[in-house]
Amino acid sequence: MNKKKITAVLLALLLVVAYLFSGKIINKLYLRGYEKEKIQGVNRYETIISCGEGYWHNPKEAILINTNDIGAAMNAVPYAYANNIPLLLTEKGDLPSEIYSFISENHLNKVYILGGINTISKPIERTIERTGTDVERIVRKNRGDVSKLFAELTVKKTKSKEMFVVFDGKNGYSIGVSVLGKAAEKGIPILTVNESNLYKAAEFARENGIEKTYVIGRFNDLSGTVDKVLPNVQRISGKDKYEVNRNVIEAFYDMDKVDKVYVAKGGNLINGKDLNVGEFVNSIAAVPRMAKSGEPILINDTNYIQDDAMDFLKKYNIKKLCSVGFEIKKTSVINLDSDIARIVTSFILIVMIALITFRALKE
Repeated sequence: MNKKKITAVLLALLLVVAYLFSGKIINKLYLRGYEKEKIQGVNRYETIISCGEGYWHNPKEAILINTNDIGAAMNAVPYAYANNIPLLLTEKGDLPSEIYSFISENHLNKVYILGGINTISKPIERTIERTGTDVERIVRKNRGDVSKLFAELTVKKTKSKEMFVVFDGKNGYSIGVSVLGKAAEKGIPILTVNESNLYKAAEFARENGIEKTYVIGRFNDLSGTVDKVLPNVQRISGKDKYEVNRNVIEAFYDMDKVDKVYVAKGGNLINGKDLNVGEFVNSIAAVPRMAKSGEPILINDTNYIQDDAMDFLKKYNIKKLCSVGFEIKKTSVINLDSDIARIVTSFILIVMIALITFRALKE
């Protein structure tokens, strides 16, 4: 084998080694100067338990909600936090072992199940009762009634004269995660509304002496009717959930004091249709920490920090990042979907090796 062929083989091997280790090197250098930590269990249920550890103080009750009932979970957040009640999530017919262990080990007196047997099955109810815990179901006719119920329970405890209003829909839930921490911290109820049940929010406001309404959402999520029927409306809007999220942080937090954010994925739509509930659960999980520390949540839907989010962090010199449910990392120079990036880089590597080999053999 002549020198040119040996050189070509060595060069090809060097490319392979560089390819295998480039991701680790890039990730090692990524966000140098920032403090990164993560809260991530083996699944969404372990994550929600891990986030609450040390933040619930000898709880005696819990609320159990179907993982897919995103709106109800959002409604329950401020009430649950104000009353030291962990918010637990489950599948319809199978109680996760992590949730079962939490109920059993904490010797809870009562678990409130939100919804009928078509939402959370009877066998789950029996499983909980076998731990010695009483079970009470909370059943309402529709989403508007659930929203109003938790709002009433919240203000009864916190005496809040303010309320958050979020659009009741997939896009609204993704945006609503922005206010979870502040709603819990201040005891402000969250009402999820649409055009058909807006009157329930107006009714709640009248009956409970609400003086201020924060409408959170994209520019066109809720019509101008909201401004007419709800008291003293202040809209916090944006073109998308990311801009709304940043505007919420600026509106409700003292940016001179914010040096840390919790980073969570804001419930991406899968194939443009179904909400990724696992990502939303991570936002719910972070609530006890955000509420106690007074630190905001930053929505970021990729494993690396997106450009607008990075600009926001730099603007306010925020150097501490705690990701919930995933690890912040970057393994390629170009920001592509991880699968696409892997395909592209593999293709380029193969082409380069093929060219080097072809030229070496030709000579």
